[in-house]
Amino acid sequence: MKIVEKDIKILYFSFVVMLFSILVAKLFHTAVFLEGIMVILLLVCSVNRNTHTVIYFVMCTVFQNIILVLMSSGISSRETTTIIILKESLVYICAIVFFLKNKIYDFKLQEVLCVIFVIVSIFNLVRAQSINLGVTALRQITIIVTCYYFGCSLKNVKLEKIFSFIVLISVIVGIIGIGLFFLNDEQWIQMGYADYWNNKTGAVTKYSFTNFYTYDLGVRLKRLVSTFVDPLACSHFIGIGFLVVFIADNKNSYILKILITIFLLMGITKSSVVLIVSTILILNYSKINLRYLRYLFLITCIIFGLVAINILSIKVSSLSQSTSISNHFNAFIYGLTNATLLGNGLGTTGYNALIMGLENYDSNYNESFFALSIAQIGIVGVITIYGFLFICIKHNYKLYRITNNKYILVILILSIDLFLESFFSASSISMLGTGLYCVLNGISYSFYKEEVRRCELEL
Repeated sequence: MKIVEKDIKILYFSFVVMLFSILVAKLFHTAVFLEGIMVILLLVCSVNRNTHTVIYFVMCTVFQNIILVLMSSGISSRETTTIIILKESLVYICAIVFFLKNKIYDFKLQEVLCVIFVIVSIFNLVRAQSINLGVTALRQITIIVTCYYFGCSLKNVKLEKIFSFIVLISVIVGIIGIGLFFLNDEQWIQMGYADYWNNKTGAVTKYSFTNFYTYDLGVRLKRLVSTFVDPLACSHFIGIGFLVVFIADNKNSYILKILITIFLLMGITKSSVVLIVSTILILNYSKINLRYLRYLFLITCIIFGLVAINILSIKVSSLSQSTSISNHFNAFIYGLTNATLLGNGLGTTGYNALIMGLENYDSNYNESFFALSIAQIGIVGVITIYGFLFICIKHNYKLYRITNNKYILVILILSIDLFLESFFSASSISMLGTGLYCVLNGISYSFYKEEVRRCELEL
């Protein structure tokens, strides 16, 4: 893995733009400079759609929140929303262009599932009690497909270059995170966290530091939030770097491995556990050559998973309701037992609905993306989105078996991690946290199509 000089220049340029944007916001109380730069880069990246488009997306993902915190006292809620939307617009534009140019006459099962999912989502958007809540929910629930087709739209992508850049940024994120780790809540407020919260939520609720801490291990522990200002998003991103240095790095950089492992563990998130378990399972599965043994391995994993869920369902009643482990599991079970065929409408549950004081609000779905999805788009919508994810896993596995490419193995593990984690965590699907996982899945599918085409030509 190596970073070329051009990538380093992009990194330097990005930091200069960030610092200048913060300075302008402080002096002139406007984010117009950053908005202008983002509009220009949006147009350039939408046209080029290459490796550097991914690098730009990574930079936006990693540094968006910390910039908004530092700029918060000088910008408005509208400007905060605009900056967020400008980053997401890159995903939407590229995904739509790709779908119209490449898929309109070439529908496969994945596209059929995607279309059904979109139809069900729009149907439930119309049924939303609040159009603002409905659109906000739509942005989250469609992250998987939009980011996936954004990845598919990219051309001449160099995976090694992207992953090398992610590892570099993971180290930067970790180092900055350790520095921010020692700030207390009052110092975060002085940095602009309270103003950032008000700008982001429209001052509907008071700022909260709840996610900065965890009680999962029985005591109150602080977590690494770093530039993401969010431990879950930070952990998801560092998790990519973790997989790359342990699986795809042939240089055996022990210091780098130790550093990234420390950064990952400092997040104290369940996503880290799922990632490590997924890594162990897929590494063992990939080494099995006999088909019947692979089936036996899968059946064994499913049995152990069902036993674990059964044991957890018995034990969970004895856990404190303030313990997030029990809350996540209860939300998953609640979603299963209260499922409807077509859902109750987008924005009818979730934290945004809670913040906006929605009537007839049911908070029991909140801690699981699966539960949130089944509440809003029903059984039909959930089957399509999880069927879509399963096909991604299948393509990644087939591609890895053909190419033995370690970077594809990283993407495979990320897709399995995303699939499993989404059942029990609402935060598992987010543009900042796992949007990049889906982008990488789209890139992988482009390689998969090339390999299938090559094999057909050889035959």
